[in-house]
Amino acid sequence: MASRAQTVGPPTFVNQPDAAPQPGISRQRAHQLAAYLADALDLSAEQRRQVERCTYVHLRQQQRTAHHLLDRLPGAQRRAERRYLASLGRVLRPSQLATYFWLADQQPMAVVRLSSPRF
Repeated sequence: MASRAQTVGPPTFVNQPDAAPQPGISRQRAHQLAAYLADALDLSAEQRRQVERCTYVHLRQQQRTAHHLLDRLPGAQRRAERRYLASLGRVLRPSQLATYFWLADQQPMAVVRLSSPRF
């Protein structure tokens, strides 16, 4: 039997567009992303908790509206993204926020996909 090599890296978020919203999955994704960002951005425990909370809220909103509003209103996705980034901006220090944007450019599957209506 051949063994599979496991790679460790940032979490990826794959979309299953036909799936119904599942709160456990959003919470798990928010937890995974918060853990990744806590390490990458050197977040305090309180910052990590707040990042996980605003990420969870954002994911739930995206799940609820992905099949309805976002498909019909192109600006809705941009507004949701701006609200999420504003939430992060209230939690992160300026240097951490700059690093977040750098990560978004370098590792889009981990960070940028969060804001996509398809995860």
